Amino acid sequence: MERKELNETLFTKAFETQHNAFLWVGVQGVRCIEFIIRPNFLTSNSR
Repeated sequence: MERKELNETLFTKAFETQHNAFLWVGVQGVRCIEFIIRPNFLTSNSR
């Protein structure tokens, strides 16, 4: 019984960590895309 609960806890923790990592990568990806697009957008406007 205890072993099963421990496994479930570890699984939940791993899942939460994976979920947080996925969100973090998503946010970083959006920032990276904005960083790539914005300078190009600004330089093309200033010409």
